[in-house]
Amino acid sequence: MRQKISAGLLAVGLSLSSGSVFAESVSEVGSIAEGHKPCIAADGKGHLHAAFEGYAKGSSVADIFYSQSLDDGKTWSTPQDVSKSAGTSAQPDIAVEDNGAVDLIWNDTVSGEGTPDIYFTSRPLE
Repeated sequence: MRQKISAGLLAVGLSLSSGSVFAESVSEVGSIAEGHKPCIAADGKGHLHAAFEGYAKGSSVADIFYSQSLDDGKTWSTPQDVSKSAGTSAQPDIAVEDNGAVDLIWNDTVSGEGTPDIYFTSRPLE
């Protein structure tokens, strides 16, 4: 099932003394793309970076896509297919290094459905 990935700002705080979690939602919510299993990371400049499973136009095999927002999630870049594999790419995760490099990792079945491999890419902040 394809789902539309939405991104908005969500302020979440954790009170360690009481163990309670509270959240306040900001009213702006926008769509990045169709996909599922999103993950997000922020860099030291306040830019947001998202990765998710999605489908290239005309494909029925999932790939991993990346998009960034330079304005606190109000707008997002056109998602880029970073895996471009004949296998199924799944379970993305994302991190941002202190130097601004964006690291993406996922698994891929290009070597066979029963033996997925782990793939990694790193890209400088654009």
